[in-house]
Amino acid sequence: MINRKNKKLIDEYLASRKDEVSPLSISLAETHLRLLLEFADETYFLDLPKRKQTFAQYIKSPEARRDGKEEKLSHEYSRKVISDAKHFFEWLRDGKEYPEITARFLKSFRISKESRDDEDQELYALDELLKIIATPCYTTLDERTQASCVFLFLSGMRISAFLTMPIKALDLEARTVKQWPSLGMHTKLGIKATTKLLNIPELLEIVRKWDENVRGVLPPDGFWYAPLSPLTGEIDPNAEVGEYRDAGFRKDLAAFLSKASLEYKSSHKFRHGHIRFLRDKATDVRDLEAIAKNAMQTLSTMLNYGRMSKTEAHEEIDSLCGGTVPQASVSRNGKPDQATINWVLTHLMKEQSGT
Repeated sequence: MINRKNKKLIDEYLASRKDEVSPLSISLAETHLRLLLEFADETYFLDLPKRKQTFAQYIKSPEARRDGKEEKLSHEYSRKVISDAKHFFEWLRDGKEYPEITARFLKSFRISKESRDDEDQELYALDELLKIIATPCYTTLDERTQASCVFLFLSGMRISAFLTMPIKALDLEARTVKQWPSLGMHTKLGIKATTKLLNIPELLEIVRKWDENVRGVLPPDGFWYAPLSPLTGEIDPNAEVGEYRDAGFRKDLAAFLSKASLEYKSSHKFRHGHIRFLRDKATDVRDLEAIAKNAMQTLSTMLNYGRMSKTEAHEEIDSLCGGTVPQASVSRNGKPDQATINWVLTHLMKEQSGT
């Protein structure tokens, strides 16, 4: 049973942040903090420091899942949930001045690196995108979902920005996207940037066809991820679009991937695939800087996207020791020299220390 005083505190916390972050961020935080409410159960938040099991331990256990699956929540999702919970308790300590929230208690809101390293990184690779574009489309919904998958891979955009992207933000001839909050786009932390699409002709052709379709029906400020009529299934220029569209997108994505005989992974994994695709082609410092800047990401975070699987890591070690990498593994165009490696390590150390 949910403790009512706990629910009241979370509602007050979310209300205090409405002027600081986007509505989507508030919605996500509310979802994450729901898990904190369930963990606390009838225990008042200020009494949680006395509990033997920490919230981080709970999140990394199968009991935290609400979908009936037995496996644990992914490392990345767990990290976001724990981060939001820690931010909430920091607000209780600083904003409400509760001495029960100690530094020692706050330190428990972290997730071990070992749990991340035990997982193989999920992403959408280029060969999966080729299967997606080879899958027949029989409806406008199919065409929209197919084009969306391709666009997310080519752009590396976050789903919140993509679903709020107006048609006028995209210049296909220049292969650029104006990820500008002033155009109504929900970018992370309200950051503004003009980013570049990958130049993969087969994929760009799918995007171009959908782009021509939506521009023929909707005005420039209409959504590129166009609303469809529930009656006709066609693009509806008069439809009222809800503020949160990600749940519907997830449903449509799962259905289309099933048709393509592909495993469902979250939309964020297109971003991981985009970054991994470019990183595998990087040969020097400038390449890495460009990838991070185009992804609107810090270098240290970017290097965590699209990490190697255990198999790929083992094959790479064999290659470095003079062995032969099997044909099925990911190939690279050249290797970074020692100067590049040293630069990256120094840059990461500076980011970690905040200097």
